[in-house]
Amino acid sequence: MPISKSYNSLVIGSASTGESDLLVTLLCKGKGKIRCIAKGAKKSAKRFMNALEPFTHIDAVIRISSRSGLGLLENAEIKEGYEAIRSDYRKFVLANLCIELVDLWCREGQEEDRIYILLLWYLSSLCKGKDSLTSTLVFKTRLLDACGYLSCLTKCSNCNRPVNGRRIFYNPTNGQTFCQECQAIQGSCKISVATVMSMCFWQRQPLERIFRLKVNTLVMEEAWTYLKTIHSNILERQPQTYRLTKHLFGHAG
Repeated sequence: MPISKSYNSLVIGSASTGESDLLVTLLCKGKGKIRCIAKGAKKSAKRFMNALEPFTHIDAVIRISSRSGLGLLENAEIKEGYEAIRSDYRKFVLANLCIELVDLWCREGQEEDRIYILLLWYLSSLCKGKDSLTSTLVFKTRLLDACGYLSCLTKCSNCNRPVNGRRIFYNPTNGQTFCQECQAIQGSCKISVATVMSMCFWQRQPLERIFRLKVNTLVMEEAWTYLKTIHSNILERQPQTYRLTKHLFGHAG
């Protein structure tokens, strides 16, 4: 018989199912992504008390069926609601983009504590007033790395020599970088050395030191384009939330 367990969780999605139920997607510490049915969640406002809103941090009591793998969400207690994000449209859109990426990247039942900790850091950074675009670029860089798709950007993927010059070339289908001599093999897009070095900094530095690096608008624009392209091409779909970012950033949409 399935046993109920409590998990520290982040809500990364929800959708209506039936007349009164919600299908809730959680990223749980120690368990990974779980989809759960919240019975009567749409009709009983008091039962879950806003705990199932996107990117809410909750203690979730879940009973998982051994047959279907689908969980039954029995109770949810809010640990952090991140209200500062909900009251700022720019932050709200960016946070929704990032949880959509997490949902697309993570497989159900596969432990994803590295991504769980990264998402907690990201949401906290937005609430603490850190620059929202920089925070999002850092998150997307490290998410790509956590999923195993961020190669060493400072070495040519073909000849393994350090890339040099003012521009670096990359393959838009997988993000691999190439030197000028090898770019004709696969690299068709250009990116500046400054942008590559910034992403390497975001990838490698401890998170508590990440905002020590100040980058200009051109680097942010290039990094946004690179990360949007690589995430979307590897996932073979573009997250829907990107269409909302066009109204926020213009060039960054």
